[in-house]
Amino acid sequence: MADIGRYFPDFIKDVREFKALGTAENPEIDGLYSALEAVMGSQYVETASEYGVSRLETITGIRPKGTDSLDERKFRLIAKFNEYLPYTWRGLVKMLDGICGEKGYEKERDVNGFLVTVRVGLANRPKLETVRELLENVVPVNMGIDLSILYNRHYETAKYRQSLLKGYTHREIRERGIPVFTEHRFMKRERINSLEGNAHVYIREEMYKN
Repeated sequence: MADIGRYFPDFIKDVREFKALGTAENPEIDGLYSALEAVMGSQYVETASEYGVSRLETITGIRPKGTDSLDERKFRLIAKFNEYLPYTWRGLVKMLDGICGEKGYEKERDVNGFLVTVRVGLANRPKLETVRELLENVVPVNMGIDLSILYNRHYETAKYRQSLLKGYTHREIRERGIPVFTEHRFMKRERINSLEGNAHVYIREEMYKN
């Protein structure tokens, strides 16, 4: 807490008027210090306050959901700042490492099949939307995106029809994950038809029907 009175010369610090002056100014100085700390903290996403995060979201054009926690909003900002050119596979992996951690997800690039697959671990499920936005912004438009959750639990599969799941074992459902976002941009129809044996396509089409 500020105490401006300690800077007064000895011959005036006990004067009533100067004591009153110090009492009035000390809260203003405290407020100034707090504002300076908030500004300095907002220079970095990790230490930014709610106000600082809101300012950065406005600058970057991010619209947070009402249910997002402050940490989730910070992760989204970090992902946004990590989107740098040129976009390369190595660069994408580095961005994903920054969001999920090196062991918090699995990735695969099928160059011939024009498909990028990312499976996010359950511990990183709150960051799934951030990963989705990153992939949409970075992956070339001629490649498909297959984003799913790794290691699903029973209650997470309950929303899918039994006719959709009966072709898979419990281990496959748990370890392969259930796609929550699959997009094939500018992909020819015959290419999609050729993937009919793929679980992700079945689930994707079923989700689109619903």
